[in-house]
Amino acid sequence: MREEQQILLEDGLTNKHIQDIVDRLNQTSEHHIFEVKNDSDILIGDTHLSKDSLDFEIVLKNVALGVWMSASNDDNEDIFSVTMHWVGEGSVNWTKSSPVAHHDESGGEWEYLGVCSVDSGSLIAIAKDAIDSEPLTIEGGDPPNAILEFLSDLGTSRCTAIPGGVICSVDDGGYIIHVKRNSDNRVAAIKIKTYEDEEEDE
Repeated sequence: MREEQQILLEDGLTNKHIQDIVDRLNQTSEHHIFEVKNDSDILIGDTHLSKDSLDFEIVLKNVALGVWMSASNDDNEDIFSVTMHWVGEGSVNWTKSSPVAHHDESGGEWEYLGVCSVDSGSLIAIAKDAIDSEPLTIEGGDPPNAILEFLSDLGTSRCTAIPGGVICSVDDGGYIIHVKRNSDNRVAAIKIKTYEDEEEDE
């Protein structure tokens, strides 16, 4: 685990800066990192239907704090799946991308949480704190709904790493969500997968 770093940003952050950060995060799978801080919830749902009122279909509370990583199954065109897991304590320096260890500290067994629906072709999973703070939001900058709209424009690949989580270009339909909890009963891993008819709700 790399040493803890603090976020350093220039004044007057623009959408171009956010795009540069997203580009760096998606250079390789090792850079698919994000941070959960300040006891933030993780919000999951249809990007466009949720952005105006921030009314997300799934709200995960009691989430492990620190650095997380995400990975998707880009090699399977029929079944979409993205997994996010907690790596360890620390913070992310958005001015440069630094690889973190690929170990999974989530522990526990997968627990069925529910199903969210997508009708706009865009699915997002993002820490609420990330919407309300740098590097996505700055004083005098765009409101959260405009930031989410901008992120959806960037999320044209199947799964794009963003500050705070992931945004994914997916087929409309249902997506089943499972979580793992650590020994402190905090959510430490999340799996979002195409809902299959034969799959029983656990």
